[in-house]
Amino acid sequence: MPKCLTHYHQIGSCMDTRWTSLLARRDRQIHGSALFHHWTIRNPMDFVQHKGLAAAGAVLAVLAALILTSLLAPPETTALLIENGPVETLTSLLHFLVALVAFALWWRRGGLFGLVGIGALAMGARELDLDKAFTTHSLFSTKQYFRAEVPLPEKLVAAAVVIGLLVLTVWLVRSSLPALRSLARQKAPAFWSIVTVLVMLPLLKTVDALPRILRENGMELGPAALARLLAIEELGELALPLLAALVLLQLLVPLKRAGRPSNEEGRPVPRR
Repeated sequence: MPKCLTHYHQIGSCMDTRWTSLLARRDRQIHGSALFHHWTIRNPMDFVQHKGLAAAGAVLAVLAALILTSLLAPPETTALLIENGPVETLTSLLHFLVALVAFALWWRRGGLFGLVGIGALAMGARELDLDKAFTTHSLFSTKQYFRAEVPLPEKLVAAAVVIGLLVLTVWLVRSSLPALRSLARQKAPAFWSIVTVLVMLPLLKTVDALPRILRENGMELGPAALARLLAIEELGELALPLLAALVLLQLLVPLKRAGRPSNEEGRPVPRR
């Protein structure tokens, strides 16, 4: 083969190699960009709509309780988490704030917001022991209605309040059943958050009763174990209004997006 043809052949081969290298680099860049686009949060509300966010919040509350009890001595932990202490007061205030926002959303949009509001209101009142603040016994205790020391007018007023709350709750639950079924069918993030809250409630009640149950069976816990259980209970209860607020956001975001135009990919187009 003539030298000139050999030279041109080498140049062509070199150009083919360089072109292949450029194409491979471009493919890597496109692939890396796609991965980055997939794993990054383009909208903070996308993070709120994560199905496991509420469960992660519950786990974080338990971890925070364990960290707190490892940093503070049992008397300091008890002083912080005692009944009507700063943590419990903050919990009740957050419940009432969530209830206020939920009822405002329910007034404008209806749906599940009212049910979330009545739940937050009930838990906030329970934190402050309002169920027995104005009566001889708790409104929800049979002692209030069957003990002789309770005056008859007080029994009647307490019964009227309980019946009113019961009627309101039943009405809200019945009117919310279609929306709850829809969330369950779609396995929506709000559905999993509601399930998380419903699972946490009996678990926290069990943690609260555990020292008494063990004491009745002849097992006495030490100060460190009691402080740890108290921290898990109180910080778990502090997480409940935050999870209720998360439910409100997870219910509200789809409603906001439904009222906005979408692009070809089905994603809402931001308003300018």
